[in-house]
Amino acid sequence: IASAGIFGHGFNNIPLYFPELQTDFIFASFVSCYGIIGATILFVIKPGFFLRLIYHTSEGISYMRIIAPVCLLQYIQAPLSSALDAMGKSRDAMIGTTLGMIVRTSLLFILSYLKIGCYGLIIAISINVVIVTIYDLCRVRFHLKKA
Repeated sequence: IASAGIFGHGFNNIPLYFPELQTDFIFASFVSCYGIIGATILFVIKPGFFLRLIYHTSEGISYMRIIAPVCLLQYIQAPLSSALDAMGKSRDAMIGTTLGMIVRTSLLFILSYLKIGCYGLIIAISINVVIVTIYDLCRVRFHLKKA
């Protein structure tokens, strides 16, 4: 799955990691073909299937549809943070993480009074991921231009 990247290898271009494609786990085969974008689209379109398969419930379908696209940014955020660490700018990565944590905690506190249930958590996590990803991206671009 990791070698598929964001867009995958394409249909019928699967590497030899799956010697028996028809007998291996179908999700791994799908992600290898279509990448993390394909997996996200699958989670947005059919979240109930995965919830029933893994947790034996269909509760949380709407939450999964909201959080799946945000997880794409998480896929981008980790390498950006690692790039800052590799450039010797761990302080910038820590500032971004701390800023996101403060915003997320504040939003959880504020949204808990709105009585919107788990949507408050989903909103807080989503905004946290967006803020940290944008901050890390801006810092990486700044340090690359500076070098």
